[in-house]
Amino acid sequence: MRFSARRLIGRVARTAAFYRAMPVGPLRAFGGLQYYYARHDWPGVINLARTDLNHTTKYRSSGLLAARAAFFKADDDVAESVIKGLLNRFPAEPRIFDLRADIRRFQGRPADALADAEHARFLIPSSRNAVAKVMRYSYLAHSRDVADRMNLEELRRYPRSTKLYSAAARGCRDPRQYDQLFQIWRAHDEPASIISKVDALALAADRAGEIEAACQFYRDATERALEAGVAAVEEPRSNTVVTVDVPSAVHDVLNTAGIPYVFMGDSALALARFNGGRRVESVSEIDVGVFEDDWDQASLQRVFSSDLRFALRQEHPRASVVGVVHRSNVNINIYRLYRDSGKLWRDYISTRRWNTPFTIDLRSSDGHVFPLPSDLTTYVQEDYGDRAAPVADSSGRAPNTEVTWPDHERLDGLRRAYKRVRVGDLAGAANELAIVKEDELASVIEVRRGG
Repeated sequence: MRFSARRLIGRVARTAAFYRAMPVGPLRAFGGLQYYYARHDWPGVINLARTDLNHTTKYRSSGLLAARAAFFKADDDVAESVIKGLLNRFPAEPRIFDLRADIRRFQGRPADALADAEHARFLIPSSRNAVAKVMRYSYLAHSRDVADRMNLEELRRYPRSTKLYSAAARGCRDPRQYDQLFQIWRAHDEPASIISKVDALALAADRAGEIEAACQFYRDATERALEAGVAAVEEPRSNTVVTVDVPSAVHDVLNTAGIPYVFMGDSALALARFNGGRRVESVSEIDVGVFEDDWDQASLQRVFSSDLRFALRQEHPRASVVGVVHRSNVNINIYRLYRDSGKLWRDYISTRRWNTPFTIDLRSSDGHVFPLPSDLTTYVQEDYGDRAAPVADSSGRAPNTEVTWPDHERLDGLRRAYKRVRVGDLAGAANELAIVKEDELASVIEVRRGG
């Protein structure tokens, strides 16, 4: 069967379960795996793979779907069996090693994860994605000093790669590391490249405590974009899909550990509307609140990092949030909820947000339990504003927000303004800049609007 025919079967299989009418064989397995995977039905994929492993691994594409679904579901026995079958047939396929590197990471085997990532890179040395993963995983397997040196060496090899600057920026923690990263960029790239690399350079400066340098990157990038007449681009959208497995897994971990919690923000709204199915609509990450009396940051990190479904994230040095990531690449943010002046607060890097103190309701849907604020109407109004009025203030901040770190809030305002310029919203950009008192740059944008 030619690949073009398999591709047609894959497209049709995503919309209908016609594979059931096909005779047993690799094409039936291929169609079935495509059908369940398109619906984010990981158990359906896993059951097919488990009962027909030989046909599952006949084709690379279907085998990788099966291994990835088993990885998402933390069914590592099936994932390893599929990977073993794939490697017997396709020993030089880098995507197999790339996926196994992720499995090793969540299994708490950082040296093995890095080894697989390095092997994937060896098989496809031109892939900047493969190099970036090696850079990220080096921080798991090595000391910070060793990983820092490795990452700088990679940047010197590929000094024009935006992806590698982003990978290095996530690990930046001190002015010395940031300065070396900055010097590599300045020595090897044109100043105009700031438009593509500004997020990475500013992130590195921010994490190193060089807030003014981070602000200047966004000022320069905004001016460059205006001068170049950069065409409006669509604002990037997250392609992360949150399935009900993720909040269910969060509940399982915290409930088993005896830690009371509540879903917050967009997560609370999405879960309140959840009515069964696989996907949790209109949310790309999960926000969780833990009350002050139950808050123990070290314990939270321990219970999540010891669960095979989750791994810890690298957070901003001044972030008070516990950040973890689920196997499906969904971020979970766990905030401390504390009382102050009769309100219930949670801290962000530049700001904090309040709600009227609330109790928790346990809502069940389709066998899943979701602890949510009891008075959801009041909670929504405080977090998002009166539905008859603007959802948030003119800066895009929620109406219950208080600035706690003005210098960093200026950085956030400059970042928001740059994003608006990139999508052609000059009025919104000027407004963002005026709010954080970046009047000079705001006037430049106003002149451009008038011109």
